[in-house]
Amino acid sequence: AFGAAFENLTLASAKVGLRIKTNFLAESKDQDLVAIFELSERSEANDFEPVHAPERVDHILSRSTNRKISPPIDIPQEHIQKLKTTAESIENIGLHYTGDRAQIDRLAEIISQSDLMTLLHPQGHHDFFNKTVQWNAGASDGSGVLLQDMEWAGAQFAAFSLLKDFRVANTLKDINGGQALANASAAGIRAASGIATITIRDKTKESYFQAGIAMQRLWLQAAALGYSIHPMCTPIHLFLRLDAGATLSDAEILKATDLKCEFDNVFPATQTEVPMFIFKISLSDTMPGKTKNRLPLANTLMILNSTQQ
Repeated sequence: AFGAAFENLTLASAKVGLRIKTNFLAESKDQDLVAIFELSERSEANDFEPVHAPERVDHILSRSTNRKISPPIDIPQEHIQKLKTTAESIENIGLHYTGDRAQIDRLAEIISQSDLMTLLHPQGHHDFFNKTVQWNAGASDGSGVLLQDMEWAGAQFAAFSLLKDFRVANTLKDINGGQALANASAAGIRAASGIATITIRDKTKESYFQAGIAMQRLWLQAAALGYSIHPMCTPIHLFLRLDAGATLSDAEILKATDLKCEFDNVFPATQTEVPMFIFKISLSDTMPGKTKNRLPLANTLMILNSTQQ
């Protein structure tokens, strides 16, 4: 998210004639401080951040997520290459894409089963119902997805309403239940025109930051081409928990390991590279003027004005 915010800042600053110099604080002891930026009207120095595709600034507010189930299309190879070139404009970033229907079916199973595992896990359940989905739009802090934007059918809404009580989720876990929820999730994923993953080559804070920049650049390029992006990163979080030795039962470790192997079979590069984002691509279906849920600026950016002596 911070990398994406930085890309927006770079584009918006360039539009008003400002350049950015960055001090990325990878070793900062302040956990809330990610980077310090210097904004300047000077353009003669060579240590300012390059501005990639400045015309994409107009798509910052129009980029969209399409959660509806719509017929898939064949995305032209030219468009796929543009997305790949855009993401890989940043060093150490890789983009791996598939439009193969059999592979999309396999990914639908991997992602939906990861969703179910996470939903029935205590920490995953807490994060989903308290951070991922904003049930009360009036009380939203700008994070997560507004309830009305989830595009749930009536039965799904009723099921998730019951699952808000972790005792229900825990009972489903004990009886190996919840497959109806996974099937509904898989159906939406199978409707994707394509699925892709963004990877990094090393696990450093700067690489994580760069992955966010790459994701935003790709998203804006997709918007320019008429596509929506729908991030589906639950497997990423699950695989990271697996690597970190997080609290998982023996059965969960076995299942997560199997899902990671299946994922690596679809995207072989992820055996040596680290997947950071998974997303489906579909035709854009955003109504004009539809409000997006966004964090307040004060939550991510602090500006100090300085005067020349």
